[in-house]
Amino acid sequence: MNHDKNYIVFSTELPFWVRIADNFSLLYDDDHKLIIRNSFWKLWIKEIRFDLKTLLYMGERENFYKNSREEFKEIKKKIIENKIPYIWQRCRTVIEIIFFNKNLEKAIKEKNYYLLKNFVFQHLFPHINDFVEQYRMVSFDQMVYKISPWDIPFVSFKINEEPAYTIVTYDYLSWNKIPMIGEYGKPDTFKPFYLIPEPEKIWNNYNSFPTRHLYEIELLNAYNFKIRGDYESAIIRAVTAFEILLDSKIKNFLIKMGKTEEEAEKEIENNYIWRLKKELFYKTVGKRLEDVLSIELLKIVEDARKLRHDIVHKGRKILPSEHGMVRFFLDHLRFAINSLEDNSEYSVNRDKLLLQSNIEFVDFLDQ
Repeated sequence: MNHDKNYIVFSTELPFWVRIADNFSLLYDDDHKLIIRNSFWKLWIKEIRFDLKTLLYMGERENFYKNSREEFKEIKKKIIENKIPYIWQRCRTVIEIIFFNKNLEKAIKEKNYYLLKNFVFQHLFPHINDFVEQYRMVSFDQMVYKISPWDIPFVSFKINEEPAYTIVTYDYLSWNKIPMIGEYGKPDTFKPFYLIPEPEKIWNNYNSFPTRHLYEIELLNAYNFKIRGDYESAIIRAVTAFEILLDSKIKNFLIKMGKTEEEAEKEIENNYIWRLKKELFYKTVGKRLEDVLSIELLKIVEDARKLRHDIVHKGRKILPSEHGMVRFFLDHLRFAINSLEDNSEYSVNRDKLLLQSNIEFVDFLDQ
């Protein structure tokens, strides 16, 4: 690395251990260096909070005590004089990536956190995952996996030797309580954004607990995988959800036409090819699939099926730049399921529940 240049250090704790010697470094090119840290600690004052407001330091403990910067001297003095409680917490493997980027340096000086956060998603995570994949191939370590913002709640960064800043990667992970909504400046108006109504009635009799169809569970799994950053699994589950419902519709109509359940399942199995499946749907339901969904929506479903095929059979990986495309497919597969269900009240109620849990972009005050 060219040390004559300004450098920027991004560091984050991984959710697992990388079994490589401490301080191992890789120089990928003249301006991009990766370092493994297996001896870092986090220092918390007063209490551990998800929003990191009480995280004072992350690094080697010895370096904290030896650090001669004025702000550290003042902090250590206040902790001792005021007898502020503190606790050290051992980090799992911390990964540091050091590189030079003029545009990023400008964003830091201007405190443009939107650009910094975008940089983390578009560049830092792919760099980390490239190394993680290389490590997995070398070690065959079954505890290690591709990471996403869901796995890493924050990333620290600093330019040269300036104090470190923190980027929260996923707002949900910084919450210290159920989010509240209300009138700004009036705490007495605040109430939980959403709670399950009358849970005592729902859980009163476990044997009569409401169930969901298999395709609904797959749809929920698809959205959960999306939240966790596994876009390949999200597409697989969402397409599977649609196809389970499609087969269920055909099966029900075949049984109404006089087939036994076993005969209906056999006929569906024999028409597994997509073209034949659509013909069987028309033969049994009496409507073409494009008439039930719309020509445009069916085209989107078929494009999603092609992507699922490439993921399953060709090992296709979803790039960060394609995340928006996957979200688009996910939502439109949900629309297709709603149309195929033909029960708008039920579909709308499920959509409300699904969307009420997705409050990533809802502003609330942590009172």
